[in-house]
Amino acid sequence: MEKRNTSTQRQTNQSPYKNRWFLNSFQFVLCLIALFVYSSCSEDPFFKTSITNGKSNENPHAKYLLEWKKTKNHFTSRGGGNLSVSESLDFLKNGMNYLYCRPNDFFLESIVYLDTFAIAVSSGQIDEQDLVDLMDEIADFAGGYYYADTRTTKEPIMFDMNQVGSLSPSYVNIEVAFMMEAGDPIISDDSYPYEESWLYARWFGEDNPECNEEETMKTAPHLLERDLRKILVYRNQTTPFYLINPVAICFDPFGAECVSHHNLPPVGAPITQWYGYAELDNPNDATRDNILDYLLFLNTFYYENFDECLEPEEMNFYYESMKDLILDLLPSPAGNNVIGQIEVGWDRLIFQGIVQTIWHPMLVMTATKVTLDENHDTPLLLPTP
Repeated sequence: MEKRNTSTQRQTNQSPYKNRWFLNSFQFVLCLIALFVYSSCSEDPFFKTSITNGKSNENPHAKYLLEWKKTKNHFTSRGGGNLSVSESLDFLKNGMNYLYCRPNDFFLESIVYLDTFAIAVSSGQIDEQDLVDLMDEIADFAGGYYYADTRTTKEPIMFDMNQVGSLSPSYVNIEVAFMMEAGDPIISDDSYPYEESWLYARWFGEDNPECNEEETMKTAPHLLERDLRKILVYRNQTTPFYLINPVAICFDPFGAECVSHHNLPPVGAPITQWYGYAELDNPNDATRDNILDYLLFLNTFYYENFDECLEPEEMNFYYESMKDLILDLLPSPAGNNVIGQIEVGWDRLIFQGIVQTIWHPMLVMTATKVTLDENHDTPLLLPTP
């Protein structure tokens, strides 16, 4: 019995030693793998971009430029520290949105701020340090407007940059559009399919007692816009991303009004398409009487039944019409091409002599989505004034 026990003890003594040797070897291999992964990740310029919200004294714009160049081999191979105007615009769009924008939610209001900045050029090239300085200026410009809005719920959505005017021998003008959103979205139990009547607007200072009185500022465009955004506008709260290269499509039953208002949201986006009377006429209603004449709301004092109150039938008709227009007439968003924003019925009231007309434009922005890894879900804060 003792020998058997001794033998058993010897075997158990040997087994842990072998296991320890195996575990130590395995841990060593794991350390090598971890070191390799860390080294590989540290060489990835986007892993090295540390979004620290001011915890580092290093200028984030200068740091981004160095890392951006590593992803664009033709920059470093050419040398000289200069970028062409088109390369500069590409760099600015990606850099400002990568550093500051992670659109992931819906808000009440979209606001766009525009400004034009001049930057020096030499032989058609822009100095890299001048680009970093311009990014500093753009960030300060955006931060000034962003923090001037005292609402607590707000978010930068996008930057866009475009050359304006011709390139001179010594400088180029770059128009910058900074788009943000602010304000809690409308909260109402009534959503599509709508069961209540809603005022289109309140220009005349009197509420219609037949319309919904949940809250003073709630109007039909607010609800239609909110519900269209929820099903059509791209927002992803689990995967970080930013948007670049916006374009806008205008739907306007009365005329080309939204085409001529470049500073209406969502801008920065050149309007590439416009749909008017021909496309927005309701084919199932040949009688002009202010009742569902167009696929977007329009009422005029020409007819006795002029009314700002949209009944449930009208609310549902316009919602369905706008949804179909977006899905049928837009270049089909697919892959990295997504719907970035929808604006509905920014209040339009015109006077033609004694005739007043309310009409209901819609502007839809598409953009290119750039997806990031989970290490880059938090953007830098815009600099405070």
